[in-house]
Amino acid sequence: MIIGADRVEPNACVTTDVCIIGAGAAGITLALELSRNSIPAVLLTGGQRRERPWDRDLYRGVTDLSYPHEPLEQGRRRAFGGTTIAWGGRCMPLDPIDFQKRPWIPGSGWPIAYADLLPHYTRAIELCEASPFSFNASETFGPGRGPMINGFDGPEVTSSRLERWSPPTNFARRYEPELRKAPLLRVLVGGHALHIQVKATGRSIDYVRAAARPGREFVICARLYVLAAGGLENPRLLFVSNDIHTSGIGNSTGLVGRYYMTHLAGAPLKVSFADRGPAFHYGFERDKAGVYCRRRFALTSSAQEQHEIGNASACLHRPPIADAAHGNAIFSAAFLMKQYAGALKNGGARSLPVRLREGAPARRGHWEVIGQVSPGSAVEMSKIFRGRYLASRRLPMVLPGRSASEHYLHYQAEHAPNRDSRVILSDERDAFGLRRLTARIGFSDVDARTIAEVHRIIGDRLDKTQTGHLVFDEARIQGHISDLMTNFNSEAHQLGTTRMGNSPRDGIVDVNCRSHEVDDLFVVGGSVFPTSGYANPLLTIVALSVRLAAHLQERLLKGVALDGG
Repeated sequence: MIIGADRVEPNACVTTDVCIIGAGAAGITLALELSRNSIPAVLLTGGQRRERPWDRDLYRGVTDLSYPHEPLEQGRRRAFGGTTIAWGGRCMPLDPIDFQKRPWIPGSGWPIAYADLLPHYTRAIELCEASPFSFNASETFGPGRGPMINGFDGPEVTSSRLERWSPPTNFARRYEPELRKAPLLRVLVGGHALHIQVKATGRSIDYVRAAARPGREFVICARLYVLAAGGLENPRLLFVSNDIHTSGIGNSTGLVGRYYMTHLAGAPLKVSFADRGPAFHYGFERDKAGVYCRRRFALTSSAQEQHEIGNASACLHRPPIADAAHGNAIFSAAFLMKQYAGALKNGGARSLPVRLREGAPARRGHWEVIGQVSPGSAVEMSKIFRGRYLASRRLPMVLPGRSASEHYLHYQAEHAPNRDSRVILSDERDAFGLRRLTARIGFSDVDARTIAEVHRIIGDRLDKTQTGHLVFDEARIQGHISDLMTNFNSEAHQLGTTRMGNSPRDGIVDVNCRSHEVDDLFVVGGSVFPTSGYANPLLTIVALSVRLAAHLQERLLKGVALDGG
């Protein structure tokens, strides 16, 4: 059942078995899995089907100019579906080493192993509509079409690993029909969680206070509660629910909001290849299921240990499309589409002429590039346009053609856990009276070393195998690292703020995502990651949610809610 939260009577008590706060990938996955196993649940979406400016403002934070970070509302969506409304669709699992304690990375190590999550990745990739769970090129495409570059793979870096791409799936749109039909599920669209009320004993929850709008509040009483509101809202709700646990729920050791991680990414260097023929598998290919896949360079665990760095991968990328100097009509067309769509979305049809005049100088060069297109190129552009913007499973990205002499090398690297990297409460409040967050992101030497070494390792292997060349410019790399850490953007990969650990000294939740301090409270999402790896987090978030749903079902069937079992 799906209803508007404004239809709930003021001061009403909504009862259920499981209360889920947040309706992004984590919350919707939980709701699906529980409903399929006949577990009654209530899902608070935290926003409407379409994000409104009023809802979006609830995500706004307070900037601390001493710490680089994009505005906290940027990249996130406070709406039914959460950030799956806007994600790109890139699916990759974490590597086994990401779960291991690594002596050269303080704070590393999960209390679960890769093998514990592996069975749930299969279901997760299905929900992301990127099945099967196959991330090896030879396994997916056959032995003759394995690595990106024949003869390249070595003991420190390989080019046979895949990333798989979701259509991308908007979880709300895709699964709304099933959620609507679920007899024991109530999705309260527009319902915002305001406070988690802990009982006087401090060990269990009395209710969650929620509202459709200021002044129209109700409560939800459940046997179990799950916080699935994202890497920033999860710690925020724990912080502001501080009437019984005065420093915030689960924060007796001061770890809530700490170890805030994202990913480090960029494309500072170019690379060229000796053979750009048919055996050069650098772009997007569709597997037998029609899923787009792409090969990437990936560091081996032995390379990470030898060089004492974090995990990282890299793939070939396009030039910055905003600069018409690239001279590529396809990239110019993509830039113009993005410009026009953005102007329409941000200002509406009425203000569109004004916004178009403001951006006219930047677009003029791109129209000149397009004006030089030959008839044959126009046909190719039309084909790419349909695949990128009109197909139900869209082409993830437009890349340079095979004839390009150089490619940008785009890396994505692990952001090492750092206790001093954190989010805290500010004194400013939102429309509901909840204190807003301030982000104080932090970096360490291992972060800078990882970025430099992934380029050095790939460049050395290209030279050794004579398969290509990367000009390793130390000054350029160091300048890029400095700029990255001075003007940082998380790209909405917000992780680690309610980390998983074996005890309250190590984390906020245990191996089953249950709070160490409140027995009927669970937290799931990127906030529970003890380390970030390099992989985009959504697939692992969904896998953790599938795993948690199985655990909640087992507890409820056994009638166990509060005894710690």
